[in-house]
Amino acid sequence: AQPPTVQISGKPSDLYTLVMVDPDAPSPSEPSLREWVHWIVVDIP
Repeated sequence: AQPPTVQISGKPSDLYTLVMVDPDAPSPSEPSLREWVHWIVVDIP
């Protein structure tokens, strides 16, 4: 399988943040534990 491609457009002088979350983790049947943050990338030019 190929990794997903992420493309961002914006101002060259700004910095951006990319967050990968899983809204069903760890289990869709246990909503009290929803929204798991897998990773965060900050200061993306």
